[in-house]
Amino acid sequence: TSSMRQSRKYQVVHSQKLHQLLGSDAVRQAEIVENVIVFDSGRVDFSPDRSLVTGEEPNLFPIQSTSPGAIGFDDYTPFVEIRNDGKRYVLNAETVANATESSLNSFCDGIPEELREQASRILNDQVVAICPSKGYVRIRAVEGYSEGRDIVYINTSSNSTLAAGLAGTTFVPRLSNVPLVVSEPLVAIGNGYANVDLNSNSPRQEHPQKQGVNSFLHGEGDPLNILGGFPTIDQRGRNVYSPLWEARIMVWSPEAVAENYRYNIRNLIEVRERLAEGLLLFNGVAPLYVNCPVVARLN
Repeated sequence: TSSMRQSRKYQVVHSQKLHQLLGSDAVRQAEIVENVIVFDSGRVDFSPDRSLVTGEEPNLFPIQSTSPGAIGFDDYTPFVEIRNDGKRYVLNAETVANATESSLNSFCDGIPEELREQASRILNDQVVAICPSKGYVRIRAVEGYSEGRDIVYINTSSNSTLAAGLAGTTFVPRLSNVPLVVSEPLVAIGNGYANVDLNSNSPRQEHPQKQGVNSFLHGEGDPLNILGGFPTIDQRGRNVYSPLWEARIMVWSPEAVAENYRYNIRNLIEVRERLAEGLLLFNGVAPLYVNCPVVARLN
Protein backbone atom coordinates (compact mmCIF):
# COMPACT_ATOMS: atom_id res chain seq x y z
CA THR A 1 0.00 0.00 0.00
CA SER A 2 0.98 3.67 -0.23
CA SER A 3 0.36 4.06 3.52
CA MET A 4 3.00 2.95 6.01
CA ARG A 5 0.33 2.48 8.67
CA GLN A 6 -1.89 0.32 6.46
CA SER A 7 1.09 -1.67 5.21
CA ARG A 8 1.91 -2.58 8.79
CA LYS A 9 -1.74 -3.44 9.46
CA TYR A 10 -1.99 -5.77 6.45
CA GLN A 11 1.62 -6.96 6.82
CA VAL A 12 2.49 -6.04 3.24
CA VAL A 13 5.28 -4.04 1.62
CA HIS A 14 5.00 -0.26 1.75
CA SER A 15 5.44 1.63 -1.51
CA GLN A 16 5.54 5.38 -1.19
CA LYS A 17 5.44 5.70 -4.98
CA LEU A 18 1.90 4.30 -5.12
CA HIS A 19 0.66 7.53 -3.54
CA GLN A 20 1.23 9.18 -6.92
CA LEU A 21 -1.54 7.02 -8.41
CA LEU A 22 -4.16 9.03 -6.46
CA GLY A 23 -6.33 10.99 -8.85
CA SER A 24 -5.15 9.05 -11.93
CA ASP A 25 -7.25 6.78 -14.14
CA ALA A 26 -5.05 3.86 -13.08
CA VAL A 27 -7.02 3.46 -9.82
CA ARG A 28 -10.63 2.58 -9.02
CA GLN A 29 -12.57 3.56 -5.93
CA ALA A 30 -13.46 1.51 -2.86
CA GLU A 31 -14.16 1.76 0.84
CA ILE A 32 -13.79 -0.64 3.73
CA VAL A 33 -17.05 -1.62 5.43
CA GLU A 34 -16.78 -3.93 8.46
CA ASN A 35 -13.33 -5.13 7.30
CA VAL A 36 -14.61 -5.89 3.79
CA ILE A 37 -13.40 -3.93 0.76
CA VAL A 38 -16.43 -2.75 -1.22
CA PHE A 39 -15.51 -1.70 -4.77
CA ASP A 40 -17.46 0.88 -6.73
CA SER A 41 -16.87 -1.13 -9.93
CA GLY A 42 -14.44 -3.38 -11.78
CA ARG A 43 -14.43 -7.06 -12.66
CA VAL A 44 -12.22 -9.61 -14.42
CA ASP A 45 -13.28 -12.20 -16.98
CA PHE A 46 -11.23 -15.38 -16.44
CA SER A 47 -13.08 -17.41 -19.08
CA PRO A 48 -11.04 -16.68 -22.28
CA ASP A 49 -8.73 -19.41 -23.56
CA ARG A 50 -5.11 -18.38 -23.28
CA SER A 51 -3.08 -18.98 -26.44
CA LEU A 52 0.60 -18.78 -27.28
CA VAL A 53 2.25 -19.40 -30.66
CA THR A 54 6.04 -19.48 -30.46
CA GLY A 55 8.75 -19.37 -33.08
CA GLU A 56 10.33 -22.56 -34.43
CA GLU A 57 12.87 -24.68 -32.56
CA PRO A 58 15.37 -23.94 -31.22
CA ASN A 59 14.44 -20.23 -31.25
CA LEU A 60 10.98 -20.12 -29.69
CA PHE A 61 11.47 -16.39 -29.17
CA PRO A 62 10.32 -14.08 -30.70
CA ILE A 63 6.71 -15.08 -30.11
CA GLN A 64 4.46 -15.16 -33.17
CA SER A 65 1.16 -14.44 -31.40
CA THR A 66 -0.44 -14.63 -27.98
CA SER A 67 -3.70 -13.83 -26.22
CA PRO A 68 -4.38 -13.64 -22.47
CA GLY A 69 -6.54 -16.02 -20.47
CA ALA A 70 -7.95 -13.27 -18.24
CA ILE A 71 -9.15 -9.80 -19.20
CA GLY A 72 -10.05 -6.93 -16.92
CA PHE A 73 -13.16 -4.97 -17.85
CA ASP A 74 -12.70 -1.34 -18.87
CA ASP A 75 -13.51 -0.23 -15.31
CA TYR A 76 -11.08 -2.67 -13.67
CA THR A 77 -7.63 -1.99 -12.29
CA PRO A 78 -5.83 -3.78 -9.43
CA PHE A 79 -4.94 -0.46 -7.82
CA VAL A 80 -7.62 0.82 -5.49
CA GLU A 81 -8.07 4.21 -3.87
CA ILE A 82 -9.45 3.52 -0.39
CA ARG A 83 -11.57 6.28 1.12
CA ASN A 84 -12.14 5.93 4.86
CA ASP A 85 -12.34 8.46 7.70
CA GLY A 86 -11.38 11.27 5.37
CA LYS A 87 -8.09 9.55 4.49
CA ARG A 88 -7.01 8.25 1.10
CA TYR A 89 -4.41 5.67 0.22
CA VAL A 90 -3.71 3.19 -2.59
CA LEU A 91 -3.98 -0.55 -2.12
CA ASN A 92 -2.67 -3.11 -4.64
CA ALA A 93 -5.67 -5.44 -4.62
CA GLU A 94 -5.48 -7.76 -7.62
CA THR A 95 -8.60 -9.83 -8.33
CA VAL A 96 -7.48 -13.45 -8.58
CA ALA A 97 -10.85 -15.25 -8.58
CA ASN A 98 -14.41 -14.67 -9.69
CA ALA A 99 -16.64 -17.25 -8.00
CA THR A 100 -18.56 -18.04 -4.83
CA GLU A 101 -16.69 -18.85 -1.63
CA SER A 102 -18.08 -22.39 -1.53
CA SER A 103 -16.83 -23.22 -5.04
CA LEU A 104 -13.40 -21.77 -4.32
CA ASN A 105 -13.02 -23.93 -1.22
CA SER A 106 -12.66 -26.87 -3.62
CA PHE A 107 -9.13 -25.60 -4.29
CA CYS A 108 -7.83 -25.37 -0.70
CA ASP A 109 -5.23 -28.09 -1.33
CA GLY A 110 -4.47 -27.12 -4.90
CA ILE A 111 -6.22 -27.60 -8.22
CA PRO A 112 -7.14 -31.26 -8.89
CA GLU A 113 -6.68 -32.47 -12.44
CA GLU A 114 -10.39 -33.10 -12.86
CA LEU A 115 -11.18 -29.48 -11.90
CA ARG A 116 -8.54 -27.73 -14.02
CA GLU A 117 -11.00 -26.78 -16.75
CA GLN A 118 -13.36 -25.27 -14.18
CA ALA A 119 -10.49 -23.48 -12.42
CA SER A 120 -9.26 -21.92 -15.67
CA ARG A 121 -12.64 -20.18 -16.03
CA ILE A 122 -12.72 -18.61 -12.57
CA LEU A 123 -9.09 -18.16 -11.45
CA ASN A 124 -6.03 -16.16 -12.44
CA ASP A 125 -3.61 -18.65 -14.05
CA GLN A 126 -1.00 -17.84 -11.40
CA VAL A 127 -3.16 -19.20 -8.57
CA VAL A 128 -2.08 -22.66 -7.40
CA ALA A 129 -4.44 -22.88 -4.39
CA ILE A 130 -7.17 -20.74 -2.85
CA CYS A 131 -9.14 -21.28 0.34
CA PRO A 132 -11.56 -18.56 1.50
CA SER A 133 -12.65 -20.66 4.48
CA LYS A 134 -9.08 -20.52 5.82
CA GLY A 135 -8.25 -17.09 4.43
CA TYR A 136 -5.38 -17.77 2.06
CA VAL A 137 -4.43 -17.86 -1.60
CA ARG A 138 -1.21 -19.29 -3.02
CA ILE A 139 0.30 -17.72 -6.11
CA ARG A 140 3.24 -18.95 -8.18
CA ALA A 141 6.52 -17.34 -7.19
CA VAL A 142 8.86 -16.03 -9.89
CA GLU A 143 12.62 -15.81 -9.43
CA GLY A 144 14.66 -12.91 -10.76
CA TYR A 145 17.46 -10.49 -9.90
CA SER A 146 17.79 -7.02 -8.36
CA GLU A 147 21.13 -5.30 -7.77
CA GLY A 148 22.91 -8.64 -8.30
CA ARG A 149 20.81 -10.42 -5.66
CA ASP A 150 18.38 -13.31 -6.13
CA ILE A 151 14.79 -12.23 -5.45
CA VAL A 152 11.27 -13.65 -5.64
CA TYR A 153 8.16 -11.81 -6.81
CA ILE A 154 4.67 -12.58 -8.07
CA ASN A 155 3.31 -11.59 -11.49
CA THR A 156 -0.42 -10.89 -11.70
CA SER A 157 -1.34 -8.41 -14.46
CA SER A 158 -0.17 -6.20 -17.33
CA ASN A 159 -1.44 -3.60 -19.79
CA SER A 160 0.04 -5.73 -22.59
CA THR A 161 -1.63 -8.73 -24.23
CA LEU A 162 1.90 -9.98 -25.05
CA ALA A 163 3.02 -9.95 -21.42
CA ALA A 164 -0.29 -11.28 -20.05
CA GLY A 165 -0.47 -14.08 -22.61
CA LEU A 166 3.17 -15.05 -22.15
CA ALA A 167 3.14 -15.11 -18.34
CA GLY A 168 -0.45 -16.25 -17.79
CA THR A 169 -1.62 -13.07 -16.05
CA THR A 170 -4.57 -10.68 -16.39
CA PHE A 171 -4.69 -8.16 -19.24
CA VAL A 172 -5.67 -4.79 -17.73
CA PRO A 173 -6.04 -1.98 -20.31
CA ARG A 174 -6.33 0.70 -17.61
CA LEU A 175 -2.75 0.08 -16.51
CA SER A 176 -1.78 2.06 -19.62
CA ASN A 177 -2.83 5.11 -17.58
CA VAL A 178 -0.09 4.64 -14.98
CA PRO A 179 1.97 7.84 -14.49
CA LEU A 180 5.57 7.14 -15.50
CA VAL A 181 6.92 8.35 -12.15
CA VAL A 182 5.18 5.46 -10.34
CA SER A 183 7.07 2.62 -12.04
CA GLU A 184 10.54 1.11 -11.76
CA PRO A 185 12.46 -0.57 -14.63
CA LEU A 186 12.32 -4.30 -15.40
CA VAL A 187 14.31 -5.93 -18.20
CA ALA A 188 13.58 -9.29 -19.82
CA ILE A 189 16.23 -10.83 -22.07
CA GLY A 190 14.66 -12.39 -25.14
CA ASN A 191 17.41 -14.56 -26.57
CA GLY A 192 19.74 -15.48 -23.72
CA TYR A 193 21.22 -18.95 -23.45
CA ALA A 194 18.88 -21.91 -22.98
CA ASN A 195 19.68 -25.51 -22.11
CA VAL A 196 19.18 -26.40 -25.79
CA ASP A 197 22.32 -24.33 -26.48
CA LEU A 198 24.51 -26.79 -24.59
CA ASN A 199 27.03 -28.73 -26.64
CA SER A 200 25.77 -32.26 -27.27
CA ASN A 201 28.96 -33.58 -25.60
CA SER A 202 28.50 -31.46 -22.48
CA PRO A 203 28.06 -33.39 -19.22
CA ARG A 204 25.91 -30.53 -17.87
CA GLN A 205 22.14 -30.78 -17.69
CA GLU A 206 21.67 -27.01 -17.34
CA HIS A 207 23.41 -24.13 -19.09
CA PRO A 208 25.39 -22.13 -16.48
CA GLN A 209 24.45 -18.82 -18.20
CA LYS A 210 20.80 -19.67 -18.80
CA GLN A 211 18.43 -16.68 -18.90
CA GLY A 212 15.59 -15.23 -20.92
CA VAL A 213 12.26 -15.71 -22.63
CA ASN A 214 13.55 -18.41 -25.01
CA SER A 215 14.66 -20.52 -22.05
CA PHE A 216 11.30 -19.92 -20.34
CA LEU A 217 9.41 -21.01 -23.46
CA HIS A 218 11.44 -24.23 -23.50
CA GLY A 219 10.07 -25.01 -20.04
CA GLU A 220 13.44 -24.47 -18.34
CA GLY A 221 12.15 -22.33 -15.48
CA ASP A 222 11.68 -18.63 -14.90
CA PRO A 223 13.15 -16.12 -17.39
CA LEU A 224 15.25 -14.54 -14.60
CA ASN A 225 14.29 -10.94 -15.33
CA ILE A 226 16.33 -8.04 -13.96
CA LEU A 227 14.42 -5.62 -11.72
CA GLY A 228 15.21 -2.16 -10.40
CA GLY A 229 14.73 -0.84 -6.86
CA PHE A 230 14.08 -3.55 -4.26
CA PRO A 231 13.00 -2.25 -0.83
CA THR A 232 15.70 -4.01 1.21
CA ILE A 233 18.53 -3.87 -1.35
CA ASP A 234 18.45 -0.45 -2.99
CA GLN A 235 19.84 2.21 -0.63
CA ARG A 236 16.97 4.48 -1.64
CA GLY A 237 14.63 1.85 -0.14
CA ARG A 238 10.90 2.43 -0.02
CA ASN A 239 11.24 5.81 -1.73
CA VAL A 240 11.85 4.08 -5.08
CA TYR A 241 10.20 0.68 -4.74
CA SER A 242 6.98 0.13 -6.67
CA PRO A 243 5.12 -3.10 -7.50
CA LEU A 244 4.52 -1.52 -10.91
CA TRP A 245 7.37 -2.10 -13.35
CA GLU A 246 8.00 -0.57 -16.75
CA ALA A 247 9.13 -3.68 -18.59
CA ARG A 248 11.28 -3.82 -21.71
CA ILE A 249 12.38 -6.84 -23.71
CA MET A 250 15.98 -6.68 -24.90
CA VAL A 251 17.96 -9.04 -27.10
CA TRP A 252 21.61 -9.89 -27.54
CA SER A 253 22.94 -8.49 -30.81
CA PRO A 254 23.88 -10.82 -33.68
CA GLU A 255 27.55 -10.04 -32.91
CA ALA A 256 27.13 -11.02 -29.25
CA VAL A 257 25.48 -14.28 -30.28
CA ALA A 258 28.14 -15.06 -32.90
CA GLU A 259 30.99 -14.33 -30.47
CA ASN A 260 29.39 -16.36 -27.64
CA TYR A 261 29.31 -13.23 -25.51
CA ARG A 262 25.88 -13.83 -23.99
CA TYR A 263 25.76 -14.37 -20.24
CA ASN A 264 23.45 -14.25 -17.23
CA ILE A 265 22.95 -10.56 -16.33
CA ARG A 266 21.97 -9.78 -12.73
CA ASN A 267 21.73 -5.99 -12.46
CA LEU A 268 20.60 -2.98 -14.46
CA ILE A 269 24.04 -1.36 -14.42
CA GLU A 270 25.36 -4.16 -16.64
CA VAL A 271 22.26 -3.88 -18.85
CA ARG A 272 23.02 -0.20 -19.47
CA GLU A 273 26.70 -0.95 -20.13
CA ARG A 274 25.88 -3.66 -22.68
CA LEU A 275 23.38 -1.32 -24.35
CA ALA A 276 26.03 1.39 -24.64
CA GLU A 277 28.41 -1.14 -26.23
CA GLY A 278 25.77 -2.28 -28.71
CA LEU A 279 25.81 -5.84 -27.37
CA LEU A 280 22.23 -5.56 -26.11
CA LEU A 281 19.49 -4.08 -28.29
CA PHE A 282 15.85 -3.07 -27.82
CA ASN A 283 13.74 -5.58 -29.70
CA GLY A 284 11.12 -3.12 -30.91
CA VAL A 285 8.36 -3.94 -28.40
CA ALA A 286 7.10 -0.77 -26.73
CA PRO A 287 7.56 -0.45 -22.96
CA LEU A 288 4.76 -2.12 -21.03
CA TYR A 289 3.59 -2.19 -17.43
CA VAL A 290 3.46 -5.27 -15.21
CA ASN A 291 2.13 -5.63 -11.67
CA CYS A 292 4.81 -7.69 -9.90
CA PRO A 293 4.92 -7.21 -6.11
CA VAL A 294 8.16 -8.43 -4.57
CA VAL A 295 8.00 -11.22 -1.99
CA ALA A 296 11.51 -11.98 -0.76
CA ARG A 297 15.24 -11.55 -1.17
CA LEU A 298 17.00 -14.92 -1.28
CA ASN A 299 20.58 -13.77 -0.53
